[in-house]
Amino acid sequence: NAGGRSLTPPSLTEKKLFVGSSEGEVLAYNLSDGKPLWSYKTSEPVRFQPAVAKGQVFFTTDNGTIYGIDTGDSSDDGWYMWGGNAAHNGLTK
Repeated sequence: NAGGRSLTPPSLTEKKLFVGSSEGEVLAYNLSDGKPLWSYKTSEPVRFQPAVAKGQVFFTTDNGTIYGIDTGDSSDDGWYMWGGNAAHNGLTK
């Protein structure tokens, strides 16, 4: 919970962490220092972990709307699936 927001499990790339919130946001953080980089606001809660692939963040909202956001950085790559476990993110062997 960050400032009253319930957050999704994080999606990691080499340099960034992405989460969704019950307040209807997707947030990007610098993985090395935790500083916020940007946020994208929707009008609906985001309760499931975003997917990150080739400079795009994909997520769905409670009402079933699917979003695809260009992060502006093609190296944002690493979480292609909704759900799963840490092995999908390359964090375990």
